[in-house]
Amino acid sequence: FGLYVGSRAGAPDGALTIGGVDRRLFTGRIHYVPTIWQGKYAVAIHALTIGDYPVVSGVEQFGHCQIDSGTTLSYIPEAAYRRIQYVLRVHYCHLAVFSVFCEHKNRAMFIEDDMPCVRGVQYPKGYPVFYWQLDGRYSVAVPPEAYLKQQPNPSNSSESHFCFGIRPLTDNQEL
Repeated sequence: FGLYVGSRAGAPDGALTIGGVDRRLFTGRIHYVPTIWQGKYAVAIHALTIGDYPVVSGVEQFGHCQIDSGTTLSYIPEAAYRRIQYVLRVHYCHLAVFSVFCEHKNRAMFIEDDMPCVRGVQYPKGYPVFYWQLDGRYSVAVPPEAYLKQQPNPSNSSESHFCFGIRPLTDNQEL
Protein backbone atom coordinates (compact mmCIF):
# COMPACT_ATOMS: atom_id res chain seq x y z
CA PHE A 1 0.00 0.00 0.00
CA GLY A 2 0.98 3.62 -0.36
CA LEU A 3 -0.10 6.54 1.78
CA TYR A 4 -0.10 10.18 0.63
CA VAL A 5 -0.89 12.38 3.62
CA GLY A 6 -1.72 15.44 1.52
CA SER A 7 -0.10 18.55 0.15
CA ARG A 8 -0.60 20.61 3.32
CA ALA A 9 -2.39 20.57 6.67
CA GLY A 10 -6.15 20.35 6.23
CA ALA A 11 -5.95 19.77 2.47
CA PRO A 12 -8.51 17.24 1.22
CA ASP A 13 -6.08 15.64 -1.25
CA GLY A 14 -4.67 12.75 0.83
CA ALA A 15 -4.93 9.24 -0.62
CA LEU A 16 -4.48 5.57 0.24
CA THR A 17 -3.37 3.42 -2.70
CA ILE A 18 -3.74 -0.35 -2.44
CA GLY A 19 -2.30 -2.77 -4.97
CA GLY A 20 -0.76 -0.32 -7.39
CA VAL A 21 0.99 2.98 -7.97
CA ASP A 22 -0.77 6.29 -8.53
CA ARG A 23 1.64 8.05 -10.92
CA ARG A 24 0.06 11.42 -10.11
CA LEU A 25 1.36 11.08 -6.53
CA PHE A 26 4.62 9.20 -7.08
CA THR A 27 7.35 9.32 -9.69
CA GLY A 28 10.60 7.41 -9.78
CA ARG A 29 11.66 3.86 -9.08
CA ILE A 30 10.17 1.68 -6.37
CA HIS A 31 12.64 -0.15 -4.12
CA TYR A 32 11.90 -2.95 -1.71
CA VAL A 33 13.59 -3.01 1.70
CA PRO A 34 13.38 -6.06 3.97
CA THR A 35 11.54 -5.71 7.26
CA ILE A 36 13.28 -6.71 10.50
CA TRP A 37 10.38 -8.19 12.48
CA GLN A 38 7.41 -10.14 11.24
CA GLY A 39 4.15 -8.25 11.71
CA LYS A 40 5.80 -4.79 11.98
CA TYR A 41 7.14 -2.41 9.38
CA ALA A 42 10.57 -2.04 11.02
CA VAL A 43 13.62 -1.49 8.83
CA ALA A 44 17.35 -1.18 9.46
CA ILE A 45 18.79 2.33 9.14
CA HIS A 46 22.35 2.13 7.86
CA ALA A 47 23.14 5.85 7.92
CA LEU A 48 21.65 9.27 8.49
CA THR A 49 23.06 12.53 7.14
CA ILE A 50 21.69 16.04 7.66
CA GLY A 51 22.68 18.21 4.73
CA ASP A 52 26.38 17.41 4.31
CA TYR A 53 26.90 16.37 7.94
CA PRO A 54 26.95 12.68 8.96
CA VAL A 55 24.86 11.87 12.02
CA VAL A 56 25.15 8.12 12.40
CA SER A 57 26.64 5.35 10.32
CA GLY A 58 25.92 1.67 10.71
CA VAL A 59 22.99 -0.27 12.08
CA GLU A 60 24.90 -0.63 15.37
CA GLN A 61 24.80 3.15 15.89
CA PHE A 62 21.25 3.79 14.72
CA GLY A 63 19.36 0.57 15.17
CA HIS A 64 15.97 0.07 13.62
CA CYS A 65 13.15 2.39 12.69
CA GLN A 66 9.49 1.49 12.53
CA ILE A 67 7.69 2.82 9.48
CA ASP A 68 4.25 3.77 10.78
CA SER A 69 1.45 5.33 8.80
CA GLY A 70 -0.51 5.97 12.03
CA THR A 71 1.38 9.18 12.83
CA THR A 72 3.00 12.05 11.00
CA LEU A 73 5.82 12.00 13.56
CA SER A 74 8.98 9.93 13.26
CA TYR A 75 10.18 8.15 16.40
CA ILE A 76 13.80 7.05 16.47
CA PRO A 77 16.09 5.46 19.08
CA GLU A 78 17.14 7.95 21.76
CA ALA A 79 20.89 7.61 21.06
CA ALA A 80 20.33 8.50 17.38
CA TYR A 81 18.10 11.42 18.43
CA ARG A 82 20.90 12.76 20.65
CA ARG A 83 23.27 12.62 17.65
CA ILE A 84 20.71 14.57 15.59
CA GLN A 85 20.54 17.18 18.36
CA TYR A 86 24.33 17.44 18.35
CA VAL A 87 24.59 17.98 14.57
CA LEU A 88 21.76 20.53 14.65
CA ARG A 89 23.38 22.35 17.59
CA VAL A 90 26.80 22.52 15.87
CA HIS A 91 25.66 23.40 12.32
CA TYR A 92 22.09 24.73 12.35
CA CYS A 93 21.50 26.92 15.44
CA HIS A 94 20.71 29.86 13.15
CA LEU A 95 17.44 28.12 12.13
CA ALA A 96 14.62 28.96 14.56
CA VAL A 97 13.12 25.48 15.07
CA PHE A 98 16.54 23.93 15.72
CA SER A 99 17.56 26.63 18.21
CA VAL A 100 15.76 24.57 20.88
CA PHE A 101 18.93 22.44 20.95
CA CYS A 102 21.23 25.46 21.29
CA GLU A 103 22.42 27.72 24.10
CA HIS A 104 20.74 30.82 22.64
CA LYS A 105 17.09 30.20 21.71
CA ASN A 106 15.57 32.05 18.78
CA ARG A 107 12.63 34.21 19.94
CA ALA A 108 10.50 32.95 17.05
CA MET A 109 10.72 29.37 18.39
CA PHE A 110 8.08 28.05 20.81
CA ILE A 111 7.14 24.63 22.18
CA GLU A 112 3.80 23.02 21.27
CA ASP A 113 2.88 19.43 22.17
CA ASP A 114 6.52 18.91 23.29
CA MET A 115 7.83 19.89 19.83
CA PRO A 116 9.83 22.98 18.84
CA CYS A 117 7.79 25.11 16.40
CA VAL A 118 7.72 28.37 14.46
CA ARG A 119 4.79 30.32 13.00
CA GLY A 120 4.48 31.24 9.33
CA VAL A 121 2.34 31.42 6.23
CA GLN A 122 4.58 28.98 4.34
CA TYR A 123 7.24 26.40 5.11
CA PRO A 124 10.37 28.01 6.58
CA LYS A 125 13.25 28.42 4.12
CA GLY A 126 16.84 27.19 4.42
CA TYR A 127 16.25 23.99 6.41
CA PRO A 128 18.44 21.01 5.43
CA VAL A 129 17.42 17.75 3.80
CA PHE A 130 17.74 14.61 5.97
CA TYR A 131 19.15 11.60 4.07
CA TRP A 132 18.20 8.18 5.48
CA GLN A 133 20.07 5.18 4.06
CA LEU A 134 17.99 2.01 4.19
CA ASP A 135 19.26 -1.53 3.70
CA GLY A 136 22.72 -0.19 2.87
CA ARG A 137 21.61 0.54 -0.70
CA TYR A 138 18.82 3.11 -0.86
CA SER A 139 18.98 6.71 0.22
CA VAL A 140 15.72 8.48 0.99
CA ALA A 141 15.87 12.28 0.87
CA VAL A 142 13.48 13.78 3.43
CA PRO A 143 12.94 17.50 2.79
CA PRO A 144 11.82 19.96 5.47
CA GLU A 145 8.25 19.72 4.17
CA ALA A 146 8.25 16.12 5.38
CA TYR A 147 9.86 16.52 8.82
CA LEU A 148 8.43 19.93 9.75
CA LYS A 149 4.87 19.05 10.71
CA GLN A 150 2.42 21.72 9.55
CA GLN A 151 -0.44 22.40 11.96
CA PRO A 152 -3.15 25.06 11.89
CA ASN A 153 -2.57 28.09 14.12
CA PRO A 154 -5.67 28.19 16.36
CA SER A 155 -5.33 31.94 16.97
CA ASN A 156 -4.65 33.01 13.36
CA SER A 157 -6.19 31.12 10.44
CA SER A 158 -3.88 32.81 7.90
CA GLU A 159 -0.75 31.17 9.30
CA SER A 160 0.43 27.74 10.40
CA HIS A 161 2.71 26.24 13.02
CA PHE A 162 5.67 24.28 11.64
CA CYS A 163 7.00 21.82 14.22
CA PHE A 164 10.01 19.47 14.22
CA GLY A 165 8.35 16.07 13.80
CA ILE A 166 11.25 13.78 14.74
CA ARG A 167 11.01 12.53 18.33
CA PRO A 168 13.10 10.21 20.51
CA LEU A 169 11.70 6.87 21.59
CA THR A 170 11.30 6.75 25.33
CA ASP A 171 11.79 3.67 27.49
CA ASN A 172 8.06 2.92 27.59
CA GLN A 173 7.64 3.03 23.80
CA GLU A 174 8.24 0.04 21.61
CA LEU A 175 9.61 -0.18 18.08
